[in-house]
Amino acid sequence: MPDILLEGCASRPLAAYLKALGILRLVGEQADANARGAWQNGAFLLSSSLDRQALCDFFMETWQPTPLVTPWNGGSGFYPGDNREGIDALAQSTSPRLAVYREVIARIRNWPELVAPPKEKKQLDELRKRCKETFLQRCRAELPESCLPWLDATCILRTDKAVFAPLLGTGGNEGRLEYSSNFMRHVAKIFACPPEESRTWLESALFGLPVNGLPKSAAGQFDPGHAGGCNQDTGPYRADVPVNPWDFLLLFEGTLLFAGSLTRRAPEDPNDVCFPFCVEGLAAGFASSSLTDKGRGEIWMPLWSRTASLREVRRLLGEGRASLGRRQARNGLDFARAIASLGVERGIDGFERYSFLERRGQSYVALPSGSLSVQYQPQVALLDPVARWVQQRCRQKEEPNSLTAARRRLTAAVFACTRTPDAPRFVAVSRALARMDALPGLPGLLAAPCTPLSPDWISACDDGGPEVRLAAALASLRGSGKLGPFRAHLSPVAPHALYRWEDTSDHHVPWRGETLEGLGRMFLRRLVLAQRYGEDPLRADLRLSPADLLPLLDGRLDVELLRDLLRAFSLVGRPQRLPEAWCAPLRQTRLPHAVALLKLLYTPLPQDAGLDRERLRPEQRILRLVQAGRLAEACALAAQRLRIAGGGGLYLPTSFAESVRALSPAAVLACLAVPVDGRALLHQLRQPS
Repeated sequence: MPDILLEGCASRPLAAYLKALGILRLVGEQADANARGAWQNGAFLLSSSLDRQALCDFFMETWQPTPLVTPWNGGSGFYPGDNREGIDALAQSTSPRLAVYREVIARIRNWPELVAPPKEKKQLDELRKRCKETFLQRCRAELPESCLPWLDATCILRTDKAVFAPLLGTGGNEGRLEYSSNFMRHVAKIFACPPEESRTWLESALFGLPVNGLPKSAAGQFDPGHAGGCNQDTGPYRADVPVNPWDFLLLFEGTLLFAGSLTRRAPEDPNDVCFPFCVEGLAAGFASSSLTDKGRGEIWMPLWSRTASLREVRRLLGEGRASLGRRQARNGLDFARAIASLGVERGIDGFERYSFLERRGQSYVALPSGSLSVQYQPQVALLDPVARWVQQRCRQKEEPNSLTAARRRLTAAVFACTRTPDAPRFVAVSRALARMDALPGLPGLLAAPCTPLSPDWISACDDGGPEVRLAAALASLRGSGKLGPFRAHLSPVAPHALYRWEDTSDHHVPWRGETLEGLGRMFLRRLVLAQRYGEDPLRADLRLSPADLLPLLDGRLDVELLRDLLRAFSLVGRPQRLPEAWCAPLRQTRLPHAVALLKLLYTPLPQDAGLDRERLRPEQRILRLVQAGRLAEACALAAQRLRIAGGGGLYLPTSFAESVRALSPAAVLACLAVPVDGRALLHQLRQPS
């Protein structure tokens, strides 16, 4: 079987993709039942008994167009005032190849409502509105079976109403552009023009050859670059543009493979309508997305590299689903996650994503919105709690702009991470998640906080920077009772049930002002509450090397990144152990002696420390001195406490004025909050400088 690379049938735009499927369908149904097709380097490869010459001969001499009719639409050619150029030409033709089309037109024209329809516009509109569902049902009941693929692709009749496919507008029309009427005009043009000219247009449509003198017509939503209208190219406004009739005909022949169906999850549930690979629209994943976008959803077109027969392609599209666990993908974000978890049909290599958006005034375009390869990415499963939370409905009737903007940022970050799940993108998701979690009044907007993140989230975000380590250690501070974990200081949640809002919680400290000062206020509140409840405020699951505090102390980190990561990591379930790469500090240097002495009072020590641990309880007075900028006094008081506890063989100077001169009080206070390894801290203090 000869292989023909149809360079005029690319995977983008949507018009070219549908044209490729139209060619496979027509060849498979009317010329060679064994025809197969695949995508190769962005173009469609047709494998059949036809070579290039025979393929062109088939369309020129044998092809029979599918009868596309939409008598329920105005402008379809069946009503007074409609453009009848195409329908009259087909009705009066004598070609055997158009016999079925003529029969269909004649049957519809004999319907009682259309024998003598009213001529006034108001009465016509009332007739179409009253008879629309009747005409849809009559088309299925009375027209030949060759019309059924078009009817199935256009709409699905439920018991309560008709549901139209996003791919074909609102019932086979796109605003004032009526698809079937234009289809009939192009068919008439192909049959009436000189064969040499028609063949030239056909070769251009199939093989991408340049051609001049194309007739002008409306292109529609399927090819945004040739759709015409304002701001569509660098030239003046153009309502009609040069359109290859064969392009238009073949793309609509391809839409017939996308038949909708009725689905039902349980016998008592109402019927739901499903069209192949169609989901709700998502304003993320492409550069021109906007909060104000109006759309009709999006469609994901499958790409496959191994040749498939028409029967196999029908089955693929007939079962066109993407699943997340036990449920179907509902929007673009779900679909992208399903691709990464292999929740799609086997044999698919990738997808072309198209969004149906309002871009030409009130008209729509099928905007190419990116390509995704089908590749198993186990890290994408970590995004599941975030993806569920970002889709949580707002409690208020009108969602505030702040929440809408935060949702969009987080959705875009999750979508980008789904495509490339590496550390920078997980960090971006963490930052967007933190900013949405920090919105004021969030308990009144969303029913519940984000559910727990996997402990592997921290490793996924680890880009080797100090911010990840510091944020993870701070977020691992836990409480055994009423004190709760550090998460309770960041958000108005219940300390004993972090995934339930509690507006009256006295644990929550609004994080205002400078980042490090806010962190210090939270640590002070934690000590106050720990003293009230008689609990240990320093209990933590992760403890760093003391040297890892140096970037925080020196100011060599992004404090805003630290702030966002801490809020995101506070949602992580309890880590199992310290990541192996964190056992060694980022820098092989020592903490300043004064800071190390202060830190010793706010670090759990081993039993063989040589100090009376009962006398080294963390106290608020020292933290208040640090907060006030009186570092020398705070260090002197810490040294006094260490002498009372036995000294432990530590060097305890009487004056710290010179050693603390270059230190930032806010940075020192933040360092005191970060859990570190007590044994490593003692080892540093006892080693000679």
